[in-house]
Amino acid sequence: MLFEARSPLWRALAASVTVDRPVVVCDAVSPAQIVELTASPDLVLDGLLTVARAVGVHRAYLRTPPGIGAVAIRRALSRRGDAVRVVIDPAERQGDVVGDASAYVRLAQLVN
Repeated sequence: MLFEARSPLWRALAASVTVDRPVVVCDAVSPAQIVELTASPDLVLDGLLTVARAVGVHRAYLRTPPGIGAVAIRRALSRRGDAVRVVIDPAERQGDVVGDASAYVRLAQLVN
């Protein structure tokens, strides 16, 4: 799945559950995640939305590589009727988020 235990993003997600406004961010920019994102966008959305519902948020963020996967995700979203809003946020370049996942979570908390 896209959330790997002990990864910086996983730790940031786990930490966000303990704050007043939890944030769910799926960072799908590694090569394996890009394959999953383009081949099975509904699977990616199922995982993202399951976590979002579990922590009680109404908006979840999906980071994608620039120009890759966003079309497949948007198509998959258009077929769904989920109560959780998915914000697609293209990374500036592949791998630009992993080191600053906690900063991204803090930023997302400000707009939630």
